[in-house]
Amino acid sequence: PSLSEVELILDPQMKVSELENEFKNTFGLNVQVFRRSNKLWLQTSATDNWTLEVQNRKGQHSVQD
Repeated sequence: PSLSEVELILDPQMKVSELENEFKNTFGLNVQVFRRSNKLWLQTSATDNWTLEVQNRKGQHSVQD
């Protein structure tokens, strides 16, 4: 099989579930988004309806320097 270039556009307003579905539909890959919370990485399955922007903002606020 040959490989071709595919463009996947990420939008901050895209829901996590939409991003995961795009990977499945476009590449045939099952992916799971994680969010950093302090020193832990949390699976976002409970918040798949959040946008990427909200997930990112939540992760930024939880990281302690």
